[in-house]
Amino acid sequence: MSKPQSYPKKKVKEDHFLPTGMDDIFDNFRRDIENAFSPWRRSVWDLSFPRFSVEDEDLEIRLPLCDLVDKGNKYEISLEVPGIDKEKIKINAKKNSLMVSGEQTEKKEEKKENYIHNERSYKSFEREIPLPEEVIASKAEAEMKNGVLHVTIPKKEPKKLEDTEVTTVNIK
Repeated sequence: MSKPQSYPKKKVKEDHFLPTGMDDIFDNFRRDIENAFSPWRRSVWDLSFPRFSVEDEDLEIRLPLCDLVDKGNKYEISLEVPGIDKEKIKINAKKNSLMVSGEQTEKKEEKKENYIHNERSYKSFEREIPLPEEVIASKAEAEMKNGVLHVTIPKKEPKKLEDTEVTTVNIK
């Protein structure tokens, strides 16, 4: 019987550019991605987050970004709602909150000699913005400009904004 041939081990260069644990980082990353897309392999950490059903996984869930600015006598609220026409947005003002919702549907159809191409899309959102002070809901005003909804609501009891001294803080 012949002896199996042994090959000399390759020498690993000491000056290679990747740290020795780099392969482990990529393996861990791959494993995390696989686990994220495998509903039957879930960790205890995953159980603390809401899980959508398979039917809901294709839906895009997005709350419009919102800015709330206190101007002393009124609140100015800006919401980013690109792709939704102003006629499709509903605003309900209450004494302590603002509810904004909207939905937009689109349907495109292209017919050619050899094919028919159909596309449909649906976008919707609903967001309630709590207000720190009571407002006069009946005097709320809104305008839409470049996909941003601007709402102004006067306060019931206006307060003068105090000039505050700004101090620069250095980061250690």
